[in-house]
Amino acid sequence: MLKRTLKICLVIFLMGCAALAMYLYGPWWWTKYPEYDHTYGSIGQVKLPDGYERVPDDGTGFADYLRNLPLAAKDRPVRTITGEVVDSLLPYTYRVVNLPLLHRHEQCADVCIRLRTEYLYKTRQFWKIHFEDTKHHTMRYYGGGHRRFLLHYLPHVFLYANTESLVHEMPRRPLGEIQCGDVFVYSAKDRNDKKYGHAIMVADVAVHPVTGKKIFMLLQGSTPACSMHILKNNADPAISPWFEMDEKASEFDFGTAVYRHDELRYFNHTTAHTADPAYEALVSDENIPDEVRVLMECYPEQRLKYKDNRIYFPNGSQLIYNDGKEKNFEEMLDHSDVEDMFRMTYCRQDTPAYLADAGRSRCEAFFKEMYGSSSKEVKKNLVHVDWFGKKVRFSRVNGAAYQLRKVAEELAMHPEWKQLMPSSGTFYWRKVRGAQRQSAHSYGIAIDLNTAYSNYWLWSNEGAGERDSLHYENRIPREIVEIFEKHGFIWGGHWYHFDTMHFEYRPEILKFHSQKDSIV
Repeated sequence: MLKRTLKICLVIFLMGCAALAMYLYGPWWWTKYPEYDHTYGSIGQVKLPDGYERVPDDGTGFADYLRNLPLAAKDRPVRTITGEVVDSLLPYTYRVVNLPLLHRHEQCADVCIRLRTEYLYKTRQFWKIHFEDTKHHTMRYYGGGHRRFLLHYLPHVFLYANTESLVHEMPRRPLGEIQCGDVFVYSAKDRNDKKYGHAIMVADVAVHPVTGKKIFMLLQGSTPACSMHILKNNADPAISPWFEMDEKASEFDFGTAVYRHDELRYFNHTTAHTADPAYEALVSDENIPDEVRVLMECYPEQRLKYKDNRIYFPNGSQLIYNDGKEKNFEEMLDHSDVEDMFRMTYCRQDTPAYLADAGRSRCEAFFKEMYGSSSKEVKKNLVHVDWFGKKVRFSRVNGAAYQLRKVAEELAMHPEWKQLMPSSGTFYWRKVRGAQRQSAHSYGIAIDLNTAYSNYWLWSNEGAGERDSLHYENRIPREIVEIFEKHGFIWGGHWYHFDTMHFEYRPEILKFHSQKDSIV
């Protein structure tokens, strides 16, 4: 009788857990998201200066979300949450964004937090909705797809987060790499003459395809809580509401605030914002190995640190840079440390040199830390990239998907290569054929082109071993390879154990070997 009662209780408990999970994270149609009024257009419909083109979404969807934000009528002024017109902002306002304020605390930093949260909520990336308070504690959202929970969560964040917490949790972005959703932000601590900090979000970005010059549009809220609005460029009315990027300038005057060149930051929700205290206190060695320095430069969002032969991640994870072991070719492939990844040569000759396989050697702990240690973790960061009539899945981490999108745009200008372009695969959690190490496809950073026009070392050399003499074959035009390499992808056709269909996002390999070549 007791066993039966326990079984019934267990069943009821499990049913309750399942019901709660469905309630919080149920189907798409359970998510209640407000419909916006686009009667007066959207940010993405604002006219561009002649010759400029909007920068494509980086694969995350955030840029597309911001460009779809509705605009209010041209004569609608900026108002406070109580309805009063804010006369001081009239000279700086191009258009008001047609979104109602949620709370009286929704000021400049809160507007940036609100828009990022609304995007993550709309795309059901609930686990990424978390922000730091001013004491660097993480405020996480657990309400799933029910908007009333979100409307309870946001005012709490508005109350305890501000420009200071944004500065602490958001990594810096180089000005030349400005993207939609980035934030110009400084705190009161950064200005001796200011009582308050200020934050302005980059609402849109465009580039001139000939000159390469970038322009951007800015969106802000203000104190007291004021409606969101697009800033007018009074310094250059000819291109207003766009602002031109001058990477050499030390300061930028946007009318309502002046920013320094190093105060552009971005939301990094691919990893947790809260860093391990030991990581925060860590100061990197002065003499960082060239290989580690290249990793820091190529993967800035990882915020790597180096100390005493170890590489540290913000979450406290660490791995040995050089394990000190002498390894033969096979051991470097199967048991690579970080230093081993750079020991092989990336050979751009017509026929790769013997055992020149730079890129095949991967430190698995390093890649699993960046992209995910399981299929489930990797999938969380996969986005769809348009690839010649189809959508392929690629990791957004480290900008991999964004770079693949740029590759596709360049390749599309060459219809003579169309038959080579169909993808034979991107993400697939699996081992390398005949080995126990993970394939680069497992991390969502590799793409294979049409196998009908590809060559693989085992296909061309049936029964050959890793150290055997190989007959090299290739049918992929080198011009295609150059386009991929331009955007950070290495080519399997440059390996002694060639795989000409295979392209893999490994900017550190290209950068390291280009530096070595320039020294030689």
